[in-house]
Amino acid sequence: ELYDSKLKELPRVLKKTDAVYSTRIRCGGCGSKVGNNSLKRVLETMKSEKKNHPNSNILIDCGDDDAAITVSRDEKLANVHTVDFIKINVMDPFVFGKIAANNALNDIYAMGAVPMNALATAVVPYGGENQTAGSLEQLMAGVISTLRENGCELVGGHSSEGQELSVGLTINGEVSFDKLLKKGGMRAGDFIVLTKPLGTGTILKADMHGRAKYDWV
Repeated sequence: ELYDSKLKELPRVLKKTDAVYSTRIRCGGCGSKVGNNSLKRVLETMKSEKKNHPNSNILIDCGDDDAAITVSRDEKLANVHTVDFIKINVMDPFVFGKIAANNALNDIYAMGAVPMNALATAVVPYGGENQTAGSLEQLMAGVISTLRENGCELVGGHSSEGQELSVGLTINGEVSFDKLLKKGGMRAGDFIVLTKPLGTGTILKADMHGRAKYDWV
């Protein structure tokens, strides 16, 4: 009787369909960013603080894809810096590493710059030594593969243990003043160049819910 009473107190085990379709799944990519209103409040506070510490070498700071810092005014050359951090959104750590690297590199290219080097921050799920090493090795192999395809070298980083496989990349690049692109300023008649198909984020979200077809992913 005591066993039966304790058994009834145990929480109900979710069925596979409950976990996939009923539970709200949090996005791990760009959709997981802090909400616009909350972020705007924080950035406004940061900007008011910086007014007391002006730096004439800063060309672009918070609010664009990258920060841009003057390297040489004589040569009209700037360094650009960007950082991105995402949680795993596919089951393969190698593929995830490639996705994360492309995601970070895109911000460099969006401002007309050329990527030069990168730093990585990796979070690996708790596990045994072999499991941890295997996940990290596959993740970083994917990251480095994509970085090198774009002429960018990984020069350092940091690792930590956590609940989900995640990775962040800080990419540094260079651009001349006359090629530096900013958000905004588009006019009627301008062209939009798409380097990849639209809708990949929607497919990954569907995959997280178990509703994407194999050939989609």
